[in-house]
Amino acid sequence: MILDRRQHLLGVAASFARHVETRLVVAIDELFPEPAVGEVFADFAAHFPHVELELMFPTMEDVGRFVLDGKADLGVMWRQEILPPELGFLTIGWVPLQLVCGRDHPLAQGPIGWEELKRHRQIMVAARSEGPEKQRLRVAADVWWVESHWVILQILRHNVGWALIPRHIIEGSPLATELAMPALEFDKGDWPVALELVWHKQRPVGPAATWLRGRLAATRIA
Repeated sequence: MILDRRQHLLGVAASFARHVETRLVVAIDELFPEPAVGEVFADFAAHFPHVELELMFPTMEDVGRFVLDGKADLGVMWRQEILPPELGFLTIGWVPLQLVCGRDHPLAQGPIGWEELKRHRQIMVAARSEGPEKQRLRVAADVWWVESHWVILQILRHNVGWALIPRHIIEGSPLATELAMPALEFDKGDWPVALELVWHKQRPVGPAATWLRGRLAATRIA
């Protein structure tokens, strides 16, 4: 145990000598698939074993706001139509959103027209900020707001609404057999959303954040 502690202290000292950050905060939207999160940060742990890490999972504009305000060093978020000029960004992939409802919901059988979607309650993932991104995918007049796609699936299974959910979340959910993904009359059935890496242009970047930015940029999401 003493040897382990000694090795840890030597590692911390070596990191300090290389000016490696002691702590990083990363804000990641649920659009970024969880398996990719695991792979990226397993690599990070191997390269920077002595950096304290905090992962946050805000949604939409909240990710950019955390980076802008200095509460996060890096962010992964869906593309904003208007991005603050202080933020740099890089598109790392596209995430398809799938229309989902409960198996006994009136929309479950499909195919569904645009006017039908408008008449039924839509359940949307909620950002805490009130910017334009929050309303971008709104279709229905009646909307519920929920901060987690996973919780939205729990609500959908009770046939109280419909939602647009990232396909990887549906595929990873044990509720998939209790849900319907009806066809649409007006397109092929999914709405892809761009996923972007964001950072603050004016803030200094240390070795760990530089490495992580490169690793995230190399993680292409199909």
